[in-house]
Amino acid sequence: MSQYIYCYVVGYKVVSQSKESNVVFKKVRLGKHDHDKMPINYIPPNIQELGKSCYYYAANTEINLPTTITKIGYDCFYYNLFKSIDLSHVLQLDVGAFNICNELSAVTLSCYLKNIPSYCFESCKSLLEMDLRHIEQIGDCAFNECTSLSSITISTNLKDVSYSAFKKCFSLKHIDGCGMKIFHPPISSLFFDVLQKNRIRCDGEIHYIREDKSYFNSLIPLGVNIIEQSVFLNDCITSVSIPSSVHMLSEHSFDSCRHLKEVTLPSNLTSLPTCCFNKCFALEKINLENLISVGRNCFNCCKQIKEIHLDLATDLKHGCFDRCEQLSKVILNSCIERFPKECFSGSRGLKEITMKNIKIIEESSFMGCSELETIDISRCTSMGKSCFMNCTKLTSIQFNSQLVGLEESFFENCGFIQVSLPSTLRSLNNNVFKNCTSLKSIDIQMVTQLGNNCFENCSSLSYIKLSNELKILPVQCFKNCSQLKDIQLPSLLEVLQDDCFDKCTSLTSIIIPSY
Repeated sequence: MSQYIYCYVVGYKVVSQSKESNVVFKKVRLGKHDHDKMPINYIPPNIQELGKSCYYYAANTEINLPTTITKIGYDCFYYNLFKSIDLSHVLQLDVGAFNICNELSAVTLSCYLKNIPSYCFESCKSLLEMDLRHIEQIGDCAFNECTSLSSITISTNLKDVSYSAFKKCFSLKHIDGCGMKIFHPPISSLFFDVLQKNRIRCDGEIHYIREDKSYFNSLIPLGVNIIEQSVFLNDCITSVSIPSSVHMLSEHSFDSCRHLKEVTLPSNLTSLPTCCFNKCFALEKINLENLISVGRNCFNCCKQIKEIHLDLATDLKHGCFDRCEQLSKVILNSCIERFPKECFSGSRGLKEITMKNIKIIEESSFMGCSELETIDISRCTSMGKSCFMNCTKLTSIQFNSQLVGLEESFFENCGFIQVSLPSTLRSLNNNVFKNCTSLKSIDIQMVTQLGNNCFENCSSLSYIKLSNELKILPVQCFKNCSQLKDIQLPSLLEVLQDDCFDKCTSLTSIIIPSY
Protein backbone atom coordinates (compact mmCIF):
# COMPACT_ATOMS: atom_id res chain seq x y z
CA MET A 1 0.00 0.00 0.00
CA SER A 2 1.25 3.45 -0.92
CA GLN A 3 2.00 5.92 1.88
CA TYR A 4 0.97 9.57 1.69
CA ILE A 5 2.79 12.33 3.58
CA TYR A 6 1.02 15.67 4.31
CA CYS A 7 3.63 18.41 4.82
CA TYR A 8 1.25 21.33 5.31
CA VAL A 9 -0.34 22.29 8.64
CA VAL A 10 -3.35 20.19 9.63
CA GLY A 11 -5.62 20.63 12.66
CA TYR A 12 -5.58 17.96 15.36
CA LYS A 13 -9.29 17.20 14.81
CA VAL A 14 -8.64 16.20 11.21
CA VAL A 15 -5.83 13.87 12.26
CA SER A 16 -7.75 12.30 15.14
CA GLN A 17 -10.71 11.54 12.90
CA SER A 18 -8.65 10.23 9.99
CA LYS A 19 -9.21 6.54 9.22
CA GLU A 20 -6.48 6.35 6.62
CA SER A 21 -3.68 4.21 7.97
CA ASN A 22 -1.40 5.02 5.05
CA VAL A 23 -1.45 8.83 5.65
CA VAL A 24 1.35 10.52 7.65
CA PHE A 25 0.78 14.09 8.91
CA LYS A 26 4.06 16.00 9.41
CA LYS A 27 2.62 19.27 10.81
CA VAL A 28 -0.21 18.83 13.26
CA ARG A 29 -1.54 21.88 15.11
CA LEU A 30 -3.41 21.65 18.40
CA GLY A 31 -6.02 24.42 18.65
CA LYS A 32 -7.95 25.90 21.56
CA HIS A 33 -11.12 23.95 20.74
CA ASP A 34 -9.11 20.72 20.69
CA HIS A 35 -7.51 21.42 24.04
CA ASP A 36 -10.81 22.36 25.71
CA LYS A 37 -11.94 18.75 25.31
CA MET A 38 -8.80 17.30 26.94
CA PRO A 39 -7.51 16.95 30.52
CA ILE A 40 -6.04 20.22 31.77
CA ASN A 41 -2.33 19.33 31.54
CA TYR A 42 -2.52 16.87 28.67
CA ILE A 43 -0.86 17.37 25.26
CA PRO A 44 -1.32 14.49 22.82
CA PRO A 45 1.75 12.98 21.12
CA ASN A 46 2.90 13.82 17.61
CA ILE A 47 1.84 17.49 17.86
CA GLN A 48 4.18 19.90 16.06
CA GLU A 49 2.42 23.22 16.78
CA LEU A 50 0.35 24.75 19.56
CA GLY A 51 -2.08 27.19 17.97
CA LYS A 52 -3.30 30.68 18.85
CA SER A 53 -4.62 30.95 22.44
CA CYS A 54 -4.48 27.19 22.74
CA TYR A 55 -4.05 27.24 26.55
CA TYR A 56 -5.47 30.75 27.05
CA TYR A 57 -6.45 31.14 30.72
CA ALA A 58 -6.01 27.41 31.17
CA ALA A 59 -4.38 27.94 34.59
CA ASN A 60 -2.06 24.93 34.11
CA THR A 61 0.14 24.40 37.14
CA GLU A 62 2.60 22.23 35.20
CA ILE A 63 3.28 21.56 31.56
CA ASN A 64 5.46 19.03 29.77
CA LEU A 65 5.86 19.76 26.07
CA PRO A 66 6.41 16.80 23.76
CA THR A 67 9.75 17.07 22.01
CA THR A 68 7.89 17.07 18.68
CA ILE A 69 6.58 20.62 19.29
CA THR A 70 8.57 23.23 17.38
CA LYS A 71 6.17 26.20 17.35
CA ILE A 72 4.08 27.94 20.02
CA GLY A 73 1.37 30.30 18.78
CA TYR A 74 0.04 33.74 19.63
CA ASP A 75 -1.03 34.09 23.31
CA CYS A 76 -0.77 30.32 23.58
CA PHE A 77 -0.15 30.11 27.35
CA TYR A 78 -1.67 33.45 28.32
CA TYR A 79 -2.20 33.46 32.09
CA ASN A 80 -1.04 29.99 33.07
CA LEU A 81 0.38 29.01 36.46
CA PHE A 82 3.23 26.60 35.72
CA LYS A 83 6.60 27.48 37.25
CA SER A 84 9.00 26.18 34.62
CA ILE A 85 9.02 25.14 31.00
CA ASP A 86 11.51 23.42 28.71
CA LEU A 87 11.56 24.98 25.23
CA SER A 88 14.85 23.36 24.15
CA HIS A 89 13.19 21.86 21.06
CA VAL A 90 11.01 24.88 20.13
CA LEU A 91 12.16 26.83 17.06
CA GLN A 92 9.50 29.55 16.94
CA LEU A 93 7.54 31.58 19.48
CA ASP A 94 4.70 33.91 18.52
CA VAL A 95 3.65 37.24 20.04
CA GLY A 96 2.54 37.00 23.67
CA ALA A 97 3.16 33.27 23.89
CA PHE A 98 3.72 33.33 27.69
CA ASN A 99 2.11 36.65 28.55
CA ILE A 100 1.16 37.00 32.26
CA CYS A 101 2.49 33.62 33.34
CA ASN A 102 2.98 35.05 36.81
CA GLU A 103 4.43 31.89 38.39
CA LEU A 104 6.93 31.15 35.63
CA SER A 105 10.45 31.41 37.08
CA ALA A 106 12.61 29.21 34.85
CA VAL A 107 12.72 28.87 31.05
CA THR A 108 15.08 26.78 28.94
CA LEU A 109 15.39 28.02 25.35
CA SER A 110 16.56 26.16 22.25
CA CYS A 111 19.94 27.12 20.86
CA TYR A 112 18.19 27.31 17.46
CA LEU A 113 15.60 29.87 18.59
CA LYS A 114 16.64 33.27 17.16
CA ASN A 115 13.75 35.60 17.93
CA ILE A 116 11.88 36.56 21.12
CA PRO A 117 8.78 38.30 19.71
CA SER A 118 6.83 41.21 21.18
CA TYR A 119 5.14 40.63 24.56
CA CYS A 120 6.39 37.04 24.60
CA PHE A 121 7.20 36.95 28.35
CA GLU A 122 5.45 40.15 29.38
CA SER A 123 4.46 40.28 33.07
CA CYS A 124 6.15 36.99 33.95
CA LYS A 125 6.79 38.50 37.36
CA SER A 126 8.51 35.46 38.88
CA LEU A 127 11.02 35.01 36.05
CA LEU A 128 14.50 35.23 37.56
CA GLU A 129 17.00 34.78 34.74
CA MET A 130 17.19 34.17 31.01
CA ASP A 131 19.92 32.71 28.83
CA LEU A 132 19.59 34.64 25.57
CA ARG A 133 23.04 34.00 24.15
CA HIS A 134 21.68 32.52 20.89
CA ILE A 135 18.97 35.16 20.42
CA GLU A 136 19.37 37.64 17.55
CA GLN A 137 16.26 39.77 17.99
CA ILE A 138 14.07 40.81 20.96
CA GLY A 139 10.76 42.53 20.21
CA ASP A 140 8.70 45.27 21.85
CA CYS A 141 7.88 44.67 25.52
CA ALA A 142 9.16 41.11 25.26
CA PHE A 143 10.09 41.14 28.98
CA ASN A 144 8.02 44.13 30.07
CA GLU A 145 7.22 44.04 33.81
CA CYS A 146 9.33 40.98 34.50
CA THR A 147 9.94 42.61 37.84
CA SER A 148 12.01 39.76 39.36
CA LEU A 149 14.31 39.33 36.36
CA SER A 150 17.78 39.96 37.76
CA SER A 151 20.17 38.29 35.34
CA ILE A 152 20.40 37.69 31.59
CA THR A 153 23.02 36.26 29.28
CA ILE A 154 23.49 37.79 25.83
CA SER A 155 26.14 37.69 23.15
CA THR A 156 27.23 39.38 19.95
CA ASN A 157 24.49 37.38 18.22
CA LEU A 158 21.98 39.95 19.52
CA LYS A 159 21.62 42.48 16.69
CA ASP A 160 18.22 44.07 17.40
CA VAL A 161 16.63 44.72 20.78
CA SER A 162 13.59 46.98 21.13
CA TYR A 163 14.18 49.79 23.61
CA SER A 164 10.94 48.70 25.31
CA ALA A 165 12.03 45.05 25.51
CA PHE A 166 13.07 45.24 29.20
CA LYS A 167 10.66 47.98 30.25
CA LYS A 168 10.05 48.02 34.04
CA CYS A 169 12.67 45.32 34.65
CA PHE A 170 13.90 47.25 37.68
CA SER A 171 15.55 44.22 39.31
CA LEU A 172 17.87 43.61 36.36
CA LYS A 173 21.42 43.95 37.72
CA HIS A 174 23.59 41.42 35.95
CA ILE A 175 24.26 41.02 32.23
CA ASP A 176 26.70 38.36 31.11
CA GLY A 177 27.93 39.42 27.69
CA CYS A 178 29.89 36.23 26.98
CA GLY A 179 33.03 38.32 26.60
CA MET A 180 31.32 41.16 24.74
CA LYS A 181 33.00 44.57 25.15
CA ILE A 182 30.76 46.79 23.02
CA PHE A 183 26.98 46.54 22.50
CA HIS A 184 25.85 48.10 19.22
CA PRO A 185 22.00 48.11 18.97
CA PRO A 186 19.90 51.07 20.20
CA ILE A 187 18.53 50.43 23.70
CA SER A 188 16.63 52.00 26.57
CA SER A 189 18.41 54.05 29.21
CA LEU A 190 17.68 51.39 31.86
CA PHE A 191 19.34 48.68 29.77
CA PHE A 192 22.19 51.08 29.02
CA ASP A 193 22.74 51.69 32.73
CA VAL A 194 22.87 47.96 33.53
CA LEU A 195 25.28 47.32 30.66
CA GLN A 196 27.58 50.06 31.92
CA LYS A 197 27.56 48.62 35.42
CA ASN A 198 28.59 45.28 33.89
CA ARG A 199 31.43 46.98 32.00
CA ILE A 200 29.89 46.65 28.57
CA ARG A 201 30.16 49.82 26.49
CA CYS A 202 27.31 50.98 24.21
CA ASP A 203 27.67 52.79 20.91
CA GLY A 204 24.04 52.61 19.74
CA GLU A 205 21.48 55.33 20.45
CA ILE A 206 20.13 55.43 24.00
CA HIS A 207 16.40 56.07 24.37
CA TYR A 208 14.91 57.49 27.55
CA ILE A 209 11.39 56.06 27.81
CA ARG A 210 8.55 56.94 30.16
CA GLU A 211 8.98 53.83 32.30
CA ASP A 212 12.65 54.67 32.95
CA LYS A 213 11.72 57.76 34.98
CA SER A 214 11.12 55.91 38.22
CA TYR A 215 14.39 53.99 37.79
CA PHE A 216 16.33 57.27 37.51
CA ASN A 217 14.11 59.29 39.89
CA SER A 218 13.09 61.55 36.98
CA LEU A 219 16.71 62.48 36.23
CA ILE A 220 18.04 62.17 32.69
CA PRO A 221 21.43 60.42 32.80
CA LEU A 222 24.39 61.48 30.70
CA GLY A 223 24.60 59.17 27.68
CA VAL A 224 20.92 59.40 26.73
CA ASN A 225 20.49 60.49 23.09
CA ILE A 226 16.73 60.58 22.55
CA ILE A 227 13.93 61.45 24.97
CA GLU A 228 10.92 59.51 23.76
CA GLN A 229 7.33 60.64 23.26
CA SER A 230 5.34 61.80 26.32
CA VAL A 231 8.04 60.74 28.80
CA PHE A 232 7.28 63.57 31.24
CA LEU A 233 3.63 64.10 30.25
CA ASN A 234 1.73 65.55 33.26
CA ASP A 235 4.80 65.20 35.47
CA CYS A 236 5.27 67.30 38.62
CA ILE A 237 8.92 68.22 37.99
CA THR A 238 9.85 71.87 38.62
CA SER A 239 13.14 72.01 36.71
CA VAL A 240 15.08 69.91 34.25
CA SER A 241 18.60 70.02 32.88
CA ILE A 242 18.93 68.02 29.69
CA PRO A 243 22.44 66.53 29.32
CA SER A 244 24.71 67.34 26.40
CA SER A 245 24.39 63.80 25.00
CA VAL A 246 20.72 64.43 24.07
CA HIS A 247 20.23 65.44 20.43
CA MET A 248 16.50 64.83 20.08
CA LEU A 249 13.31 65.40 22.04
CA SER A 250 10.15 63.66 20.85
CA GLU A 251 6.58 64.96 20.59
CA HIS A 252 4.90 65.83 23.91
CA SER A 253 8.11 65.11 25.85
CA PHE A 254 7.27 67.63 28.60
CA ASP A 255 3.64 68.28 27.69
CA SER A 256 1.44 69.54 30.56
CA CYS A 257 4.25 69.73 33.15
CA ARG A 258 2.26 72.38 34.99
CA HIS A 259 4.87 73.00 37.70
CA LEU A 260 7.93 73.13 35.43
CA LYS A 261 9.64 76.53 35.83
CA GLU A 262 13.11 76.17 34.39
CA VAL A 263 14.63 74.16 31.52
CA THR A 264 18.25 74.01 30.41
CA LEU A 265 18.72 72.77 26.84
CA PRO A 266 22.09 71.52 25.56
CA SER A 267 23.77 73.62 22.86
CA ASN A 268 23.72 70.72 20.36
CA LEU A 269 19.90 70.43 20.51
CA THR A 270 18.68 72.43 17.50
CA SER A 271 15.01 71.52 17.14
CA LEU A 272 11.98 71.05 19.34
CA PRO A 273 9.04 68.91 18.14
CA THR A 274 5.25 69.24 18.30
CA CYS A 275 3.82 70.11 21.75
CA CYS A 276 7.18 69.55 23.43
CA PHE A 277 6.45 72.06 26.24
CA ASN A 278 2.74 72.48 25.57
CA LYS A 279 0.77 73.73 28.62
CA CYS A 280 3.82 74.17 30.84
CA PHE A 281 1.93 76.97 32.57
CA ALA A 282 4.70 77.86 35.05
CA LEU A 283 7.65 77.80 32.63
CA GLU A 284 9.65 81.01 33.06
CA LYS A 285 13.14 80.28 31.86
CA ILE A 286 14.43 78.29 28.88
CA ASN A 287 17.41 78.90 26.62
CA LEU A 288 16.38 78.91 22.94
CA GLU A 289 19.40 80.63 21.39
CA ASN A 290 20.67 77.53 19.58
CA LEU A 291 17.36 76.35 18.15
CA ILE A 292 16.86 76.23 14.39
CA SER A 293 13.35 74.78 14.38
CA VAL A 294 10.44 75.21 16.84
CA GLY A 295 7.62 72.67 16.40
CA ARG A 296 3.85 73.02 16.24
CA ASN A 297 2.30 74.24 19.52
CA CYS A 298 5.68 73.72 21.13
CA PHE A 299 5.18 76.42 23.79
CA ASN A 300 1.41 76.70 23.59
CA CYS A 301 0.01 78.17 26.85
CA CYS A 302 3.43 78.71 28.45
CA LYS A 303 1.91 81.64 30.29
CA GLN A 304 4.95 82.78 32.30
CA ILE A 305 7.57 83.13 29.54
CA LYS A 306 8.33 86.83 29.22
CA GLU A 307 11.14 87.06 26.67
CA ILE A 308 12.56 84.81 23.97
CA HIS A 309 15.71 85.00 21.85
CA LEU A 310 15.72 82.91 18.70
CA ASP A 311 19.16 83.87 17.42
CA LEU A 312 19.54 80.97 14.96
CA ALA A 313 15.96 79.90 14.26
CA THR A 314 14.80 79.74 10.65
CA ASP A 315 11.73 77.52 10.97
CA LEU A 316 8.73 78.23 13.19
CA LYS A 317 5.70 75.93 13.09
CA HIS A 318 1.95 76.49 13.54
CA GLY A 319 1.06 77.92 16.96
CA CYS A 320 4.57 77.56 18.37
CA PHE A 321 4.10 80.44 20.88
CA ASP A 322 0.31 80.48 20.93
CA ARG A 323 -1.21 81.97 24.12
CA CYS A 324 2.08 82.81 25.83
CA GLU A 325 0.23 85.47 27.78
CA GLN A 326 3.20 87.11 29.54
CA LEU A 327 5.47 87.12 26.50
CA SER A 328 6.41 90.76 25.92
CA LYS A 329 9.59 90.69 23.84
CA VAL A 330 10.71 88.50 20.92
CA ILE A 331 14.13 88.79 19.28
CA LEU A 332 14.41 86.81 16.05
CA ASN A 333 17.08 85.63 13.69
CA SER A 334 17.16 87.96 10.71
CA CYS A 335 16.90 84.90 8.43
CA ILE A 336 13.33 84.09 9.50
CA GLU A 337 11.03 84.97 6.60
CA ARG A 338 7.72 83.45 7.70
CA PHE A 339 5.41 83.58 10.69
CA PRO A 340 3.18 80.47 10.60
CA LYS A 341 -0.50 80.23 11.46
CA GLU A 342 -1.26 81.32 15.06
CA CYS A 343 2.44 81.77 15.74
CA PHE A 344 1.94 84.32 18.56
CA SER A 345 -1.85 84.19 18.71
CA GLY A 346 -3.19 85.03 22.16
CA SER A 347 0.18 86.28 23.44
CA ARG A 348 -1.56 89.31 24.82
CA GLY A 349 1.50 90.74 26.60
CA LEU A 350 3.56 91.00 23.41
CA LYS A 351 4.79 94.57 22.95
CA GLU A 352 7.95 94.24 20.91
CA ILE A 353 8.98 91.97 18.06
CA THR A 354 11.65 92.30 15.39
CA MET A 355 10.41 91.64 11.85
CA LYS A 356 13.45 92.55 9.77
CA ASN A 357 12.97 90.20 6.85
CA ILE A 358 9.49 88.76 7.36
CA LYS A 359 7.84 88.16 3.98
CA ILE A 360 4.95 85.88 4.93
CA ILE A 361 2.52 86.22 7.85
CA GLU A 362 0.00 83.40 7.94
CA GLU A 363 -3.53 83.32 9.33
CA SER A 364 -4.08 84.63 12.90
CA SER A 365 -0.34 84.97 13.57
CA PHE A 366 -0.80 87.88 16.01
CA MET A 367 -4.51 87.54 16.80
CA GLY A 368 -5.20 88.68 20.34
CA CYS A 369 -1.82 90.37 20.94
CA SER A 370 -3.64 93.12 22.80
CA GLU A 371 -0.51 95.00 23.97
CA LEU A 372 1.07 95.26 20.52
CA GLU A 373 1.17 98.94 19.56
CA THR A 374 3.28 99.15 16.45
CA ILE A 375 4.26 96.75 13.68
CA ASP A 376 6.41 96.92 10.55
CA ILE A 377 5.18 94.72 7.72
CA SER A 378 6.86 96.76 5.00
CA ARG A 379 8.57 93.66 3.55
CA CYS A 380 5.60 91.32 3.73
CA THR A 381 4.34 90.05 0.38
CA SER A 382 1.76 87.56 1.68
CA MET A 383 -0.51 87.85 4.72
CA GLY A 384 -3.40 85.63 5.85
CA LYS A 385 -6.75 86.43 7.39
CA SER A 386 -7.18 87.65 10.99
CA CYS A 387 -3.46 88.42 11.24
CA PHE A 388 -3.87 91.28 13.73
CA MET A 389 -7.43 90.67 14.87
CA ASN A 390 -8.07 91.83 18.47
CA CYS A 391 -4.78 93.76 18.69
CA THR A 392 -6.69 96.42 20.59
CA LYS A 393 -3.71 98.76 21.17
CA LEU A 394 -2.32 98.56 17.64
CA THR A 395 -2.17 102.16 16.43
CA SER A 396 0.81 102.30 14.07
CA ILE A 397 1.68 100.08 11.13
CA GLN A 398 4.08 100.30 8.20
CA PHE A 399 2.74 98.64 5.07
CA ASN A 400 4.48 97.16 2.06
CA SER A 401 4.28 99.80 -0.65
CA GLN A 402 3.21 97.10 -3.14
CA LEU A 403 0.34 95.72 -1.05
CA VAL A 404 -2.79 95.02 -3.14
CA GLY A 405 -5.23 93.47 -0.64
CA LEU A 406 -6.05 92.77 3.00
CA GLU A 407 -7.62 89.43 3.94
CA GLU A 408 -10.73 88.77 6.02
CA SER A 409 -10.74 90.25 9.58
CA PHE A 410 -7.17 91.45 9.11
CA PHE A 411 -7.49 94.38 11.53
CA GLU A 412 -10.77 93.47 13.19
CA ASN A 413 -11.09 95.02 16.66
CA CYS A 414 -7.82 96.99 16.48
CA GLY A 415 -7.07 100.35 18.12
CA PHE A 416 -6.38 102.56 15.10
CA ILE A 417 -7.44 106.22 15.17
CA GLN A 418 -6.46 106.67 11.57
CA VAL A 419 -4.75 104.51 8.96
CA SER A 420 -2.68 105.44 5.94
CA LEU A 421 -3.04 102.69 3.38
CA PRO A 422 -0.66 102.19 0.44
CA SER A 423 -1.78 103.59 -2.91
CA THR A 424 -1.47 100.13 -4.49
CA LEU A 425 -4.22 98.66 -2.28
CA ARG A 426 -7.23 97.47 -4.29
CA SER A 427 -9.32 95.17 -2.05
CA LEU A 428 -10.51 94.96 1.55
CA ASN A 429 -12.14 91.63 2.37
CA ASN A 430 -14.91 90.85 4.86
CA ASN A 431 -14.57 92.39 8.35
CA VAL A 432 -11.16 93.97 7.71
CA PHE A 433 -11.79 96.96 10.00
CA LYS A 434 -14.84 95.61 11.82
CA ASN A 435 -15.08 96.76 15.47
CA CYS A 436 -12.25 99.27 15.13
CA THR A 437 -14.15 101.57 17.47
CA SER A 438 -11.39 104.23 17.68
CA LEU A 439 -10.97 104.65 13.93
CA LYS A 440 -11.98 108.22 13.04
CA SER A 441 -10.99 108.64 9.41
CA ILE A 442 -9.67 106.62 6.52
CA ASP A 443 -8.99 107.23 2.86
CA ILE A 444 -9.79 104.22 0.70
CA GLN A 445 -10.22 105.98 -2.60
CA MET A 446 -7.73 103.58 -4.19
CA VAL A 447 -9.80 100.52 -3.12
CA THR A 448 -12.08 99.08 -5.80
CA GLN A 449 -13.53 96.14 -3.86
CA LEU A 450 -15.00 96.02 -0.34
CA GLY A 451 -16.14 92.92 1.57
CA ASN A 452 -19.15 92.42 3.81
CA ASN A 453 -19.10 94.15 7.23
CA CYS A 454 -15.84 95.82 6.31
CA PHE A 455 -16.32 98.83 8.65
CA GLU A 456 -19.14 97.50 10.84
CA ASN A 457 -19.18 98.96 14.36
CA CYS A 458 -16.51 101.58 13.60
CA SER A 459 -18.42 103.82 15.97
CA SER A 460 -15.92 106.73 15.86
CA LEU A 461 -15.62 106.84 12.08
CA SER A 462 -16.70 110.30 10.95
CA TYR A 463 -14.91 110.59 7.62
CA ILE A 464 -14.28 108.13 4.79
CA LYS A 465 -13.42 108.73 1.18
CA LEU A 466 -14.49 106.06 -1.30
CA SER A 467 -13.13 105.23 -4.72
CA ASN A 468 -15.29 106.29 -7.65
CA GLU A 469 -14.54 102.89 -9.21
CA LEU A 470 -16.44 100.96 -6.54
CA LYS A 471 -19.40 99.21 -8.14
CA ILE A 472 -20.78 97.46 -5.06
CA LEU A 473 -21.20 98.56 -1.46
CA PRO A 474 -21.71 95.18 0.27
CA VAL A 475 -23.86 93.88 3.09
CA GLN A 476 -23.57 95.83 6.39
CA CYS A 477 -20.40 97.47 5.17
CA PHE A 478 -20.86 100.57 7.39
CA LYS A 479 -23.36 99.19 9.88
CA ASN A 480 -23.29 100.98 13.28
CA CYS A 481 -20.90 103.68 12.11
CA SER A 482 -22.78 106.00 14.44
CA GLN A 483 -20.51 109.06 13.95
CA LEU A 484 -20.55 109.00 10.17
CA LYS A 485 -22.32 112.22 9.12
CA ASP A 486 -21.97 112.36 5.37
CA ILE A 487 -20.75 110.23 2.53
CA GLN A 488 -20.35 110.58 -1.20
CA LEU A 489 -21.27 107.47 -3.12
CA PRO A 490 -19.00 106.31 -5.97
CA SER A 491 -19.85 107.55 -9.45
CA LEU A 492 -19.75 103.98 -10.85
CA LEU A 493 -21.83 102.48 -8.05
CA GLU A 494 -24.26 99.85 -9.32
CA VAL A 495 -25.39 97.95 -6.19
CA LEU A 496 -26.09 99.05 -2.63
CA GLN A 497 -26.57 95.83 -0.67
CA ASP A 498 -28.65 95.08 2.43
CA ASP A 499 -28.10 97.14 5.58
CA CYS A 500 -25.04 98.84 4.15
CA PHE A 501 -25.64 101.96 6.31
CA ASP A 502 -27.83 100.32 8.95
CA LYS A 503 -27.88 102.22 12.29
CA CYS A 504 -25.66 105.04 11.03
CA THR A 505 -27.64 107.30 13.34
CA SER A 506 -25.69 110.52 12.59
CA LEU A 507 -25.75 110.16 8.82
CA THR A 508 -27.54 113.23 7.47
CA SER A 509 -26.04 113.64 4.02
CA ILE A 510 -25.61 111.14 1.22
CA ILE A 511 -24.33 112.49 -2.07
CA ILE A 512 -25.62 110.38 -4.91
CA PRO A 513 -23.76 110.76 -8.20
CA SER A 514 -25.70 111.76 -11.26
CA TYR A 515 -25.73 109.31 -14.15
